[in-house]
Amino acid sequence: MQSKFVLAWLAFTLAWPCLAQEPSGNSTVARSELLKRAELTFYLAEQARETNPELALTKLEELEQILDQGDKEPKEVVSAIADFRSSLANARQQIGRVWPSLEVIERRLAANPAAIEASDVYAAKVMTEIKRNRPNGPDVSLKTLLTYHDTARGALERGQRVLRSAHDVVADGQAKIVLADEIQMLGMQQRQLDREAGRLAQEGRQFPNRPRNLDELFDQSGLRDHKLASRLKRGQEDASLADTRVLLIATNAESQLARQLIALRYFFTDSFKLPPDGVQSFGIALAGYRVVWANTTSEANECRTLLEKHKVKIPGEKEAVFLVLDNQGTLVAATSTADLQTEEKFDVLRLTKFLEQHAVNMAERDAEQLLDAAYAQAKRDGKRVLLQISGPGCAPCIKLKRYLREQETLVQKDYVCVVLDGRMTNSRRAIDRLGKRVDSIPWFAILDADAKLLTTSVGPRGNIGYPYDPLSIRHFESMLRSTAQNLNADEIKKLIAALEND
Repeated sequence: MQSKFVLAWLAFTLAWPCLAQEPSGNSTVARSELLKRAELTFYLAEQARETNPELALTKLEELEQILDQGDKEPKEVVSAIADFRSSLANARQQIGRVWPSLEVIERRLAANPAAIEASDVYAAKVMTEIKRNRPNGPDVSLKTLLTYHDTARGALERGQRVLRSAHDVVADGQAKIVLADEIQMLGMQQRQLDREAGRLAQEGRQFPNRPRNLDELFDQSGLRDHKLASRLKRGQEDASLADTRVLLIATNAESQLARQLIALRYFFTDSFKLPPDGVQSFGIALAGYRVVWANTTSEANECRTLLEKHKVKIPGEKEAVFLVLDNQGTLVAATSTADLQTEEKFDVLRLTKFLEQHAVNMAERDAEQLLDAAYAQAKRDGKRVLLQISGPGCAPCIKLKRYLREQETLVQKDYVCVVLDGRMTNSRRAIDRLGKRVDSIPWFAILDADAKLLTTSVGPRGNIGYPYDPLSIRHFESMLRSTAQNLNADEIKKLIAALEND
């Protein structure tokens, strides 16, 4: 394996003079930095391959990520990258041969509990196997993730038992300390997995119908149903609550483009080969819309009637049209995949610019002015301020806004409601005035008319977001009971019952 490392190192070294001749300063610096990072990472992997196999494998994984960034480099560098990839595979095979399996190490420890070197490798191996076996990707179902957590927890428990057995029989004091540290490390990993599994389970209870893979997403998009009118009405209601617009995407439900667009909408796969910054820009732009899907096939009369109403041409079998509607259903703008082409291919970046151009301009609203106006009204009316920090692409935020609007008659007896959104001017300054760290949204607080913070949505488990389970609902109830001035006990019970029955 040593020769392979040297060959790859030489390949990269020989490629550097070619880079130095590039006329563009910025691109040369970027390529040089990529090569330097790759060389250093490979060197660290080589140094650790015998003494610390876990670190060596981690460095090889980092190297692979670095190499993935070099697809657009000059051909000399691409050639060197190919050599590196070959060496990468060989290095992994070598480490696999010198690093025994968990079962082999367990047998060694059973035969000789004092083999501290073996126990050290064993703990590292347990951790690495857990990380390597973790299911990744957006198509992974909740059930698969929870099954993984059960399996990983079992491996960690077994690992701790093996090390405790060694700890109980070994005589050397320093060895006991080492084993105790390794037991603690595995225990910490187990607790971390338990917390993560708990969050996943809560998410499953809070959003039981949330799709987990592309097929489920396609089914839930509504492309094949005949309920466009009701879905569009709900989209307009959500757009009103979120201060966004509706993006109606009309396409043939049976086309490959439909699946590609749904995948792109939820970032499950990127069939359009967007660069990382392109994915981020598209995601930010799309957050300003509530997406409604419509099927353009001949039997989908609702969709065709709607397009004809807005004088939008029905797209071809392999095309799609994009309609921006306000929350009253009025057409703001329209375009199509045919209009958004670059080099005869649909260009998602051009769609991003279209979405940015026609989004609601929240920068016209000043967050500090809204907050000050709420304080002034609260002082004038003898009420408190219920402040919500929200965002356009946040489903629980919309749910909380809907709840407060539906319960407005009761809520406004004691509270002036105000919503701050990150798209607003001076939103960061307004939030900083609260003196509290906001880690997730929806985050909300109750303040008096003099801006004194009385209580927040942060409970024993952290920010409760939308109150959905007994613990979070109980925390919300305590917020109301500790700050209400005019609401009576029965009225607070009604507010809580609305959450419990949701």
